[in-house]
Amino acid sequence: MSETAARVKVPGNHLMTDLLGTADEHLRVIEDAFPDTAITVRGTDVSLSGGDTSTVAQLFAELVRLLESGHDL
Repeated sequence: MSETAARVKVPGNHLMTDLLGTADEHLRVIEDAFPDTAITVRGTDVSLSGGDTSTVAQLFAELVRLLESGHDL
């Protein structure tokens, strides 16, 4: 299987804490659910590489949309 890469740009630092969760709790859940995808967070960029990047990128994009709409994760 060829490795793929993707990046999700989160529109603002104010969303990052809620997106990643307290002590990166949400991030850990996503990492555990998609062990073939490496997730790296730098500032407001979420970089993805591995086998499930498309799915994980869609997940992060949807979580950002929920947060922007005022929903809690």
